[in-house]
Amino acid sequence: MERSTLTAWSLRIAGFIVGAGIVVALEFVLVMIAHNMGYRLVPRGLGWIALPIGVGVLVSQIAASMKAIDVDRIFGGSIIVKQCVAVAVGWQLVVFAYIFMADPFGGYISSREWPTIYKWMLMPPAVAVVLLLLYQWAFRKPPSRT
Repeated sequence: MERSTLTAWSLRIAGFIVGAGIVVALEFVLVMIAHNMGYRLVPRGLGWIALPIGVGVLVSQIAASMKAIDVDRIFGGSIIVKQCVAVAVGWQLVVFAYIFMADPFGGYISSREWPTIYKWMLMPPAVAVVLLLLYQWAFRKPPSRT
């Protein structure tokens, strides 16, 4: 099974987004942990930008070298899992966009406001995933008796 050029490029783009996204999320967690410990960590310098780009390029090269069977194994799973991941990731993006664009906490997020952010980020996807799984369970097709 040979992959098309479009598939290879889409794998490279997806690999870059995943790799860079993971590093940016880890950098965000590092800043949050430092803030909660009382340190003021200000992201400065080239490393905060170069590291996500470098990891993104590395993961994109790994993704481009994957064989078709590996792609089917990773992305050919259950539709329920894909829906759950899409709901959770979509909500996280909405919350991040709202916090950074609308600036509801002002220019500074205090330590008393972080639990509110965590609740808004984690509870709706958790409830949505549970409701989706309940829906799938309640309306599943009974096995055929032949």
